[in-house]
Amino acid sequence: MPYRQLAAFLPGTGVGGAGLHWSGVHFRVDPIELRMRSHYEERYGKSFIPQDMIIQDFGVTYDELEPFFDKAEKVFGTSGTAWSVKGKVVGKDRGGNVFAPDRSDDFPLPAQKNTWSAQLFEKAAREVGYHPYNLPSANTSDSYTNTYGAQMGPCNFCGYCSGYACYMYSKASPNVNILPALRQEKRF
Repeated sequence: MPYRQLAAFLPGTGVGGAGLHWSGVHFRVDPIELRMRSHYEERYGKSFIPQDMIIQDFGVTYDELEPFFDKAEKVFGTSGTAWSVKGKVVGKDRGGNVFAPDRSDDFPLPAQKNTWSAQLFEKAAREVGYHPYNLPSANTSDSYTNTYGAQMGPCNFCGYCSGYACYMYSKASPNVNILPALRQEKRF
C-alpha cells in the first residue's frame, strides 16, 4: 500500500537527498545491536527466540566498524561528549553517555550548549537517578573544517534542523560535507 502521508521519514530527491533535511541526531550503533541474536540467547537462553523468527547477528562487529564511525564523525563535524576514549573515562561530570561504547577518539567538536529547558531536564533526571547526557549531533557547535576541507559554520539554534537544509552550513549533509571536495575532482 502506498504512503498516503509522509511522516517521520521523508525521502529525498536531488543532490543530497534525505541528507539535506534530517535533524542531525548522530548516534553510533550500540555493539549489542550488531549481535542481537547472540545477545538474547546469552541472556535468556536459546529457546527465547522462536524458531521461525529470522533475527540474526550482523556479520561485522562494533570494533571492526569503529574506525569508520570515527571517520564519519570527522567528516560530519559531529558535536558531542565522549564517555570513554581508548578505555579511559573522559566524560564523567561533563555530559558523556555512560552507556556509550568506547571510542578511539573524542568527538571532533564539543557538545552543543544546553538550552535552559535542557538544563532543567538534566537536573530533574539526575534527581531521580537517571543518567542524562549530551546528544551527539551532526550540527557543529563551532566553526569547523572537515577532513575534505569543507568548511562549516557554528549552529545558531534557529530550530529548523528537521525538515530543512541548513542555511548556516552547520548541519552535516552531502552538499555541505562532501560536494565541495567532489567539485574539485576532474571526473566529477
